[in-house]
Amino acid sequence: MENKNYYIITFDGQIFEVKYSEESLRGAFIEWRKGGIIILKDKGGIHAGVVSRILTANEYENWYKTTKPKEYLKAGTWYDGKENQVIRHEKWKEQRIEDEKKSSLSDGMEEINRTPEETTALFEKYRPEFMKRMRANKKK
Repeated sequence: MENKNYYIITFDGQIFEVKYSEESLRGAFIEWRKGGIIILKDKGGIHAGVVSRILTANEYENWYKTTKPKEYLKAGTWYDGKENQVIRHEKWKEQRIEDEKKSSLSDGMEEINRTPEETTALFEKYRPEFMKRMRANKKK
């Protein structure tokens, strides 16, 4: 199965995005049917009595497109259900975005070590004319 996540939706509208594995999905369904506690790695447990549905990624996409919930979660990002605009990101997604920004800024940027004389020469080369005139007037 190519789905990377499955989704657990509670009666009060909470949505949990869970990393897909056959074992994890099967375990969630079994506990849901038994009325036990569904244990989610990094999220704790959910009592099966509050779970309204468990959906694969494809089923979840159909669900939020047809029911138009106030907010929905997809790939770590929360969207507005009516306008499909980004509202916020999960913490792990926010961290990934920050890391990607940092790496894209540092890509291709080599640190250049210049001597003080080279730095002064560059300042003089690109100094605006009015500043050069001001400097010349101060020296007189």
